Amino acid sequence: MTNRSVDLARQGTLVSFRKKKEAGESVTCRFENLEFIVKGKDGNPLALLGGITGKFEPGRVTAIFGPSGCGKTTLMDVLCGTVYGGVTAGNIFFNEKPPEQTDRKRILAYCQQSDVLLAYATVREAITTSAMLRLPADLSDDEKRGRAEGVMELLGLMEKADLLIGDDTIGLKGISGGQRRRVSIAIELVRDPSIIFLDEPLSGLDSRVSVSLVEFLQDLAQTGRTVAFSYHQPSIEVCTVIDNALFMRKGHILYSGPMSGAVDYVHNAGVKGKDALLGNPADFLLDVVEDPDSASILSEIYVASLGKPAGDVEAGTAGMKIADRQATYRKLLSDGGKKEKPAKPATNGFFQFRILLMREIVGIGRNKAVLAAQLGQALIAGLILGVLFWDIPSNAPTANFNRLSCLYVCITMIIGGAVTKAINNWDMKCRLIRRESMTRMYSLTPMFFAMQVAQFIVSIAIIVIFSVVYPMVHFQFGFEKWLIWILVGLCLEVTTENMALILRYWTSSGVTYALINVILLVCAMLSGFLIPIDSAFLRFLNTIDFISYFFKTWVLNEFTGVQTVLPDVNGIPLCVAQWFQKSVATALFVEEAANPDWDARLQYTGDSAAALAAQQALIKYRTDLSNFLISPEIDPLLRSPMVDSFHWPVRLPSNIDL
Repeated sequence: MTNRSVDLARQGTLVSFRKKKEAGESVTCRFENLEFIVKGKDGNPLALLGGITGKFEPGRVTAIFGPSGCGKTTLMDVLCGTVYGGVTAGNIFFNEKPPEQTDRKRILAYCQQSDVLLAYATVREAITTSAMLRLPADLSDDEKRGRAEGVMELLGLMEKADLLIGDDTIGLKGISGGQRRRVSIAIELVRDPSIIFLDEPLSGLDSRVSVSLVEFLQDLAQTGRTVAFSYHQPSIEVCTVIDNALFMRKGHILYSGPMSGAVDYVHNAGVKGKDALLGNPADFLLDVVEDPDSASILSEIYVASLGKPAGDVEAGTAGMKIADRQATYRKLLSDGGKKEKPAKPATNGFFQFRILLMREIVGIGRNKAVLAAQLGQALIAGLILGVLFWDIPSNAPTANFNRLSCLYVCITMIIGGAVTKAINNWDMKCRLIRRESMTRMYSLTPMFFAMQVAQFIVSIAIIVIFSVVYPMVHFQFGFEKWLIWILVGLCLEVTTENMALILRYWTSSGVTYALINVILLVCAMLSGFLIPIDSAFLRFLNTIDFISYFFKTWVLNEFTGVQTVLPDVNGIPLCVAQWFQKSVATALFVEEAANPDWDARLQYTGDSAAALAAQQALIKYRTDLSNFLISPEIDPLLRSPMVDSFHWPVRLPSNIDL
C-alpha cells in the first residue's frame, strides 16, 4: 500500500510539473527603486543596488549578466529575502503584492552558487529529506516521498538515486558536478515553486552540461514558472537558448530585454563595441559595459525608458545629488530599513527533530573513517594510560597519588578528544545547516537536539571504549563504581563538546581552538591537582571551575569504601579507609588544608617513636594530597559517624605539631 501511494504521488508530481501553470499560479516578480545599502570600509554608506527597477516574467528564462561585484547575487538575495548585513529600500512585488502579503518562501525557490549538500547522503535521501521538511504537514509521508520521486524523475536523477552525493574535498567519490547541481535544484523544486532563482548554476560546468541544464530550465519556464539565473562567463551555446538578458554594472541595470535584441540596443544607443564579439551578444555587451562612459549612456537610456529622471551610473540613485543620496542612505541604515517577519518552517519541531535525527545517525554510520578514528583514539589513549599506570598496587606508598594522577590524565584526554570531535563535526555541517535554516527548512533548535542525541550515542561508545583503562589501572572493581566512572566521563565529554560548539558557532575554527584551549587549560590547573588552592581567591575560582567537580566526583567514587591495608609504618597499620577519612577527607574536602579540628579528633596511646613515625607518614600523605580542596557541602564522609568514631592507634606527644 505504501509503495502504491508513493507511486501515485510521483505520477501526480510529474503531471503537475509538466502542465502549464493555471491562471493565478504563475507569478511575476517586479521590483521598483530597489536599493541595498551597507556600511563601507570608510564608515560611509555604500549602495550595492542603486535604486533599480525591473521585472522577471513567467514563461521565460532570464540570465543576469555583469562583471564580478556588479550586484547580480545581491539582487537575487534581496528578492529572496536571504540577505543580511545591510538595509533594503524600495518595493518588491509578487503579482503586484508585497512580500508581507505573499508566502515568499513557498512560491520562491533559490539555488545559491555553491552546492552545499550532505556528502554521506544519497541523492534520494537528500531530496526526500527536503520534501519531508519543506512540504506542508497536511501531506502524508508517502505523498512527500512520491513528490521527491517525481522530481528525481523529472531531473533525470533516477539512475543515480541510490548513489552517495560525495565530496571531493574529503576524498569521498560521488556524483558528478552537473548531477550535484541538479540535486541542488531538485531540493528546491520539491515545493513546486512558481519562481526559481539560481546563482551561477553553470559555474564549473562544461558547455555540454551547461546547455543541458539551461534547456531543462527552459522546460520549467514553459510550465508557466518564472526562471532567472546569474551568469558570469557566457558561452555562445548557452546564449542561444536564453530568452531574456539583464545586464548590470555597479548595482545598476544597463539593459533588460530579449537576448536577441541586446546588440541592436547597444548600436541604437550609439555605443561602439568590438565587432569580433558580435557572434556572442553577451560577450559583446559585457565588453561594452567595461567602459564607464558607455555604461553611463546605456544606464541613462534604460532609466529613461522607465519614464524616470536619468542619472549617471556612477552617481547612485537617479536624479539625486551626492550629498542628498548619502543623507538618505545614512537614514536608512539608522532606521534599519524594511522589516519582514521571518517565515515559519512547514512542519512542527518534533517532526523536524525526528527526520534530522535519522539523517544524523545515518550520516555517522556511513562516515566510517571519522567514526573509526574517534573510537580508535579512545582505545589507544586508554591502552597507553593503562600501561603507564598498570595495576597500581594498593599497598604501595604512592598508590593513592598515582590513582589521582591517572584520574587527572583521564580528564585531560577526554576534554581534548571532545573539543576535536565537536569542532570537526560542526565544520562538516555548518554551511549546510546555515543554508537550510536560512531557507526555513527547519528551526535551529530541533537541529541542535538532533545533533546532540546522535553525537551522544557516539560519546557513549567513546567513553565505554576508553574505560579499558579502568581494569588496567586496577581502580576499584564493581559494576556500580565502573558505571559512575562512565557517567562522570560521559557528562564531562558532553559538557566540553557543547562549550566548543557554542564558541565555534560564533567564531572561526582557528579562534575556537585558541579560546577553548586557554579556557580548558585554566580550568584544568584550577581543578586542584596542579596548583595549591590555598587562598580565598583561588578557592573561589575552584568553585566555578566545571572540571573540578568532575574530578572531585571521580575521587570520591574511587576512594570511598576502600578496605586495602597500607604498609605498616613501624608496626602501625593504617588502612586506606582510615587514611581516606582522616587524611584525604581532611586535606582534600575541606575549605582549608589545615583543619582546626584535626588534633581534637585524635586520641593518643603514648608511644613516642610510633607517634613520630605516624606523624611522618601523615605529613607525607597530606603533602601529596593537600592541593585537592573541595567544598564540604559535597563530602558526606565528613558528616558521617565513622569520622567522629575513628581512633588513631597512637598518641602524639604534645611537642609534635601536625
